[in-house]
Amino acid sequence: RQRLGKLPLDVGADRIARTALAALHLLAKLRKTTAETIPLAWQAEFPQRIAAIEVYPAGSLTAYGLPSRGYKPAANRAAREAIISALADKMTLPVDDLLIKANADALDAMLCLLAGADFLRGEVMPPEDRALAAKEGWIWVRPRQGDIP
Repeated sequence: RQRLGKLPLDVGADRIARTALAALHLLAKLRKTTAETIPLAWQAEFPQRIAAIEVYPAGSLTAYGLPSRGYKPAANRAAREAIISALADKMTLPVDDLLIKANADALDAMLCLLAGADFLRGEVMPPEDRALAAKEGWIWVRPRQGDIP
């Protein structure tokens, strides 16, 4: 919040709690399927073959200087198209982009991939207090455009 001016959702909020629980179940399935431990990554170079990070699509939109509200309603395809167009020089987009234009969840998934790429390139803001972040969680997001990491 201090670095982006964007307030993350409260962990007790119903939608974020359901999403967090679904993510934990998905990680458990992936661990079982891959026989990998899949720990949380705290730096781009991690010793495991696979690791996980926490990202926030709206935080990534804010960091890239794009609107993070109003693109979710099905009827607001124009807002999604504007976001996709603005990100075209930041990532390789699918040739067939109909799904990400039509579906906000698919666009959010694309934003999660972009945030993951930012993390792997080292273009994210690390926590100032790693011990506290390990206890409370950390959302990996790049600095706002124009800010120094």
